[in-house]
Amino acid sequence: MSVIHASRRPYLRLCALILCALLLLPAGSRALYGDEPTITAKGVILIEQTTGETLFEQNADDRLYPASTTKIMTALLLLEYGHLNDVVTASREAITTVPRGSSHVGLKIGEQMTLYDLLICMLVPSGNDAANVIAEAVGGTIPDFVYKMNQRAKELGCSDTNFENTHGFHDDNHYTTARDLLKITLAAMQYPLFTEISGMVQATVPATNINDERIFNSTNYMISATNTSAYLYAYCTGGKTGSTTPAGVCLVAFAQKDDLRLVSVLLGAETTYTHSGIRQIRSYMDTKKLFVWAFRSFSFRTVLTTSTPVAEVPVALADKRDFVVVRPEHAVSKLVHRSVPDDAFSLKVTLAEDVTAPVDRDELLGSVTVYFKDRPIDTVALRASTAVERSQTLYWLEQTAAFFKRPWVWYALLGLFLLIALYIVFMILHNRKVQKKVQRRRRHSNIRR
Repeated sequence: MSVIHASRRPYLRLCALILCALLLLPAGSRALYGDEPTITAKGVILIEQTTGETLFEQNADDRLYPASTTKIMTALLLLEYGHLNDVVTASREAITTVPRGSSHVGLKIGEQMTLYDLLICMLVPSGNDAANVIAEAVGGTIPDFVYKMNQRAKELGCSDTNFENTHGFHDDNHYTTARDLLKITLAAMQYPLFTEISGMVQATVPATNINDERIFNSTNYMISATNTSAYLYAYCTGGKTGSTTPAGVCLVAFAQKDDLRLVSVLLGAETTYTHSGIRQIRSYMDTKKLFVWAFRSFSFRTVLTTSTPVAEVPVALADKRDFVVVRPEHAVSKLVHRSVPDDAFSLKVTLAEDVTAPVDRDELLGSVTVYFKDRPIDTVALRASTAVERSQTLYWLEQTAAFFKRPWVWYALLGLFLLIALYIVFMILHNRKVQKKVQRRRRHSNIRR
């Protein structure tokens, strides 16, 4: 029997706590930072919308039932193919095929309404009857529209999604994953009207040929306190709920705080009760946990600004100073967890060579690649922060030197030198002849005398 030294017991307790935490961590979760919240939903994914960065995921590729979050796809097809001002008539097929006991807004056979108002009826109070009427208006028939839903899902890269109806009422063959539903949601969010309507706390639909004016409250308790204020969250801007017994409670939600925009998808959450009988809808509780954690833990870390001096580039023939400071063309920032150290970022600078004055302000003089943990995240042009004037004296000297470096100049000078040399030789010989003539004349003159 081995004996454990008393001083090691605290470390063993710590190891036991870590092991327990790992055992309690839901299967399929991706713990990257160590401070992630515990989420009870079966399938979860959380991203930052601007960057597309995944901040948290848990069983995000598990096949689950989406319930009424299905209506996000129905809304997407309406926004892509429908004309919102068109007035459509609710058919017998669209109304009578809505399952009994499912969510509806009380549309009647023969009721006429614009597609815009039907979109409100589908997204705000989650009307299954509105989804069916939209399907017929956009797809011709409900089966044809469901076919379009599945085709569009494939186009969006949804690898494990199948729709059997327009609204999400339970069908064993009607399923998706948190990751696939996120792709559908992001496609719908490209239409501002989708986020506008899904963020309505309350909406008014005008009177029709059959019904009087109606006021609907959102089923999303993170923005609506009609039934309870327990789940209100100030930074939630909208979303879509869903609930069936097999699916559990589902929630797609959006939140924004400062420069962070979050999108979360939770499928298969539970509804629980406290000892005192208070109902707890875990989809809201889990989503709020994720939002609070993300807003607290993540921020955009600025690596470069347009005023950051990156390097000095030597400048030839410059007046007053022989270099120019280069700065990034645009700023570079990265969404990171608060635990990430600054030295996780590095720079690789490439500068232009043989730069000669004059240099214009903002002239392109190189580039800088920003690396995060040895992975490139952006490459930015480097531009001159100031203009550099040319020294006329240095320029003249340089031009003179350059002139004399040309081969033809040397050939010309050599030719000129030879001509001069020949001329000198010629003049010397000529002068000698002249002198000899003079001397002969003098001699002749002396003889005559």
